[in-house]
Amino acid sequence: MEKLPQFLLLSLVLISCNLTSCSNNKGNDSTQNPGALAVIEPLTKEFLSKTGKIFVVEESHSNAAGLSDLKVYFKGESTRPTIYGSTDPVKKIILADLDLNGFDEIYIITSSASAGSYGNLYATASNKDKSLSMIYLPGISEKDREKGADFDGYQGHDKFEIAGNALLRSYPIKGDTITQRLVQYQLKAGEAGYILRVQHSKIISTK
Repeated sequence: MEKLPQFLLLSLVLISCNLTSCSNNKGNDSTQNPGALAVIEPLTKEFLSKTGKIFVVEESHSNAAGLSDLKVYFKGESTRPTIYGSTDPVKKIILADLDLNGFDEIYIITSSASAGSYGNLYATASNKDKSLSMIYLPGISEKDREKGADFDGYQGHDKFEIAGNALLRSYPIKGDTITQRLVQYQLKAGEAGYILRVQHSKIISTK
């Protein structure tokens, strides 16, 4: 049998590939690899402190459960960042100097997507603008929820605000549609950083 010319063999191969959609392209095109995770750039926000430092907050959304990863650092400097992993989505960010030491802290407020809309706070303090430290917010224990305690009736739906040099946390009391509890925190220096301590709580009316 007579051999086919080389150019005719090449044409037949090209026609065959077109019919069967064959390809040697092994790039990261999501149409070829539908299981690949999309790369999403982090959301970046900048906040100018009263001493001229710029706090940068980065929120990344790489978690399949819809959680965030947070990074806080000074813009243009090599100071070690503070990192918070697997947080709820950010709702609000506030710059304030609660301990009145002349250097701002940054307060990142998050809220869960669950029915309780539980709020949380991730805060970072400036150590005289030379480094950064995490600010610890104690969790709410069962003892804190006992009758007459600071978090009696807590069921989520909490909101955070700053008034003067105090952090305020308010939430509706369980089973009561017209009153809320207001918890006030003060920022204190701890042994290994900073802590937000409850000063007092009280009942307020929403009517």
